[in-house]
Amino acid sequence: MVKNQVTLSKLTPDMWTQEHIEAINQFLGYVDNYPRLLTAYIDSVNGLILADSVPYGPVGEIVYFLRRRIHESVAKERHVTVESFFNEVQYGVVSGRHIESLLRIMTGVYVPMFFRNTSWPDRFVINSC
Repeated sequence: MVKNQVTLSKLTPDMWTQEHIEAINQFLGYVDNYPRLLTAYIDSVNGLILADSVPYGPVGEIVYFLRRRIHESVAKERHVTVESFFNEVQYGVVSGRHIESLLRIMTGVYVPMFFRNTSWPDRFVINSC
């Protein structure tokens, strides 16, 4: 699933290596001590980079994956499956147009979450003394 979601404009199929697949497997939890962040970007010298941190220098575009924290009570189900991917992982692309990327994230992720929240009261009552 992760490999299919990495949509970088300069990415070619021959850039993928076994090390990238191992980084994806570690992120998905197929090994112990999985990271909760995975970033993918193209480096002008090293090619495709998959890392569990944010790049130090500027990049033209970056794909990020954030994994939901798994509670210890379900530790036996630590890995992400194809069926649980969209419930367990949030991902997106940030390109050189940062404001537009932020707007896409806000309208696509946070606004729907806000409107689905039913715990907000219909109106606020302020008691004055």
